[in-house]
Amino acid sequence: MDTRRRAAKFINPGPEDPSVLYLQKQHISEAVWQGHPDRVLHARRHASINDHYPPEALVRYLRMAGFYGASRAGYFPYDHHLVSAFVERWRPETHTFHMPMGECTITLQDVAVQLGLPIEGMPVIGSTNHNWPQLCEECFGLRPGPTDIKGQRLRMNWLDENFDDNRIPKEATDVQLQQFTRAYIMRIIGGFLMPDTSGNWVQLIYLPLLQDLSQAGKYSWGSAVLAFMYREMCTAIRYDQVNIGGCMHLLHVWVWDRFPMLAPRVEGRHPRRLSDEEELQLYPIHPPLGYRWTDYKGSKSFPMHMVSWYRKIIDQMIDTDPDRVLRQFGQQQPIPLDAVDMDVDHTHKLTGKTEMHWPTEQLRYLEIWEQRFHRVITTPIACDEPLGHNSIYMQWYLRITRKWIDPDGAAFAVAANAFQFIFLACDEGPERLSDIRNLCKNMMQTVYRVSHISRGVDDVLPPPPPPQPMYHPSTREQGPPRKKAKGFRKTLPKVARLLDSDDDDDHGDDNAGDTFDTGV
Repeated sequence: MDTRRRAAKFINPGPEDPSVLYLQKQHISEAVWQGHPDRVLHARRHASINDHYPPEALVRYLRMAGFYGASRAGYFPYDHHLVSAFVERWRPETHTFHMPMGECTITLQDVAVQLGLPIEGMPVIGSTNHNWPQLCEECFGLRPGPTDIKGQRLRMNWLDENFDDNRIPKEATDVQLQQFTRAYIMRIIGGFLMPDTSGNWVQLIYLPLLQDLSQAGKYSWGSAVLAFMYREMCTAIRYDQVNIGGCMHLLHVWVWDRFPMLAPRVEGRHPRRLSDEEELQLYPIHPPLGYRWTDYKGSKSFPMHMVSWYRKIIDQMIDTDPDRVLRQFGQQQPIPLDAVDMDVDHTHKLTGKTEMHWPTEQLRYLEIWEQRFHRVITTPIACDEPLGHNSIYMQWYLRITRKWIDPDGAAFAVAANAFQFIFLACDEGPERLSDIRNLCKNMMQTVYRVSHISRGVDDVLPPPPPPQPMYHPSTREQGPPRKKAKGFRKTLPKVARLLDSDDDDDHGDDNAGDTFDTGV
């Protein structure tokens, strides 16, 4: 049996307590651990959107509608392997990434800062009971043909052919400019912000909200983009899923900013960009933060950037890596309340819902949105040190999480954690214990050095500081017991357990952990 397969059979990756991650048997991470071939998702988007700059004539209306920032988000090649590696860490049960050092997620703050979209305002919701060809004629000045509309979806190529940037009249009227602006926004929505897995259609349910551009900016478009991306990642945890929609641009820039060791090296200026002086003259309003990655031209010069490489790097992340992903808002991390079980809501689709009044269907979520200012979480300010393994939160987290995705990365991490545990357990005292501490310190430095060499980093980081106690909520703050999911779980096929087919004396990874206690 090869080393990887042996590690998979004798190391228990978790969760030890399946009450939180109850979809583990259907999750892509289970397929990786069981030795199935690597799955690389193809992130979809429509290629016709202007790479870097919106038409100057439409800027005023894009600002009015709240889409100027998104129109200046920039363009860079997607790293499908990076997307795939982080989807392996995404959990639909909690809508968070389960990383070795704790949970983290993309928030509305990230959407506002990275994409420049409004996150405050009315919810993006409406009805599908419209005469869509007629509504298109009212909003665009043109009526799509029968083959250009399918249900409440509009073919993106129809928008490209009739509302390309070069088709804007030189002496355009306000009506024409607004028509082109609506088409431009729909192209951004369907091709960049909320693309489906085809990348060729856009949902017309958003069009009624763009009829009055002066009112369009009062909607929380950022929350709609974030929710859409969450749902796409929840669907992509299936091993048989090959495409993923949603704004993967946002996922990239979030990962690169939160995990600098995974960020690409940007060298030189993108050839399609204007000079700084020209940009400032034509577009005096600065773009969102995500635009700074526009000069990234791709990872062809980095052949190691494969999903297996990313997977191992994430598995080997340790406490000395940036910890702001743990406490993203500078607060201490208590044990969270039970996550809301979305159940059949995970399975809702817009396709085929031609006469659905969504404000009525989703009334309970609209009520929650209206109460958002009364649902602010407050906890004590976090200390500066990384979160210790013996903190109350981490002890809970290590029991309920999937610690590692890849068996090779798990074996590496188990060794590092063992040395760290012994190092922290041996207080300064007898000479023998001091020798053990020095040995562990040297081994930890070696582990860190190997880890950072594999990432292309030369500096060796010091050992982590002693763990700190954490704030813990009282019992009365805990949520009600979770109800088991029904609708979504039934749509997910179980992953075939390849490890159970071996003829070895052990009984597969269900009994793993008897020899190696991987929690530290």
